Amino acid sequence: MKKINRIENTFKTNKNKNKVTNIVYITAGFPEKNSTEKIVKTAIDSGVDIIELGIPFSDPLGDGPIIQEAGQIALDSGINTSKCLDIAKNIRLSHSEIPIIFMGYYNSLLSFGIENFCSKMKSIDIDGLIIADLPPSESKEMLKITKRFDISLVPLLAITSSEESIRKACENATGFIYCISSLGVTGMRNTISNRINELVSKVRKYTDIPVAVGFGISNNNQVKDIAAFSDGIIIGSALIKSIMDDENKNASKNVGKFLSKVIK
Repeated sequence: MKKINRIENTFKTNKNKNKVTNIVYITAGFPEKNSTEKIVKTAIDSGVDIIELGIPFSDPLGDGPIIQEAGQIALDSGINTSKCLDIAKNIRLSHSEIPIIFMGYYNSLLSFGIENFCSKMKSIDIDGLIIADLPPSESKEMLKITKRFDISLVPLLAITSSEESIRKACENATGFIYCISSLGVTGMRNTISNRINELVSKVRKYTDIPVAVGFGISNNNQVKDIAAFSDGIIIGSALIKSIMDDENKNASKNVGKFLSKVIK
């Protein structure tokens, strides 16, 4: 029996309502081992449509200082790939309809065993996977594996991506296409590059798969600007920072306050 495509359905439903799809990145096991499920519940209650669950990694080249720090705190508390799967399993048991996507680095998945990881993802009903540093030489094999386990493999495209890279990514993409709005690593930005609109237009020449824009989005004005030309917006560092800045150590409450201002 074919699995319900939660990612596709979510984008479609929101498009019919003329609404942008809100996606948030949450580091698994941050700020504490057992806090992720509560943060996810608050995010969903605040209007988030898709959860992107970050797998902490010791050498996260694409992450800025905020997500790096969150990842290190999680690693120091004993979080590993196996425990991230346990966290995702518990989230799925509580939230049967929300799309859940893992975001991780190639080497951490390789050391766990890529087929093993994808098999476990399927068994706990996780929808998609983003590999921040997937080597082009491995993308064909990765696509085969994710297809076999009915997992959407979401490609990343940057404003510097060549026309050929864009074409290839669009050809193979499932779920949605993640367009990176800024050069460099993740992190909050005061302004978003005007070239992101151009990148989204190029993507749309090759595919009708939804496009989501992330990296650097931290306020409601940016969300509104991007929602004018993108199907989805992805918020990561700014949300993680709202947890770090919380002196009362009430992570989920702070996430709710932050999201009520940003995605209202």
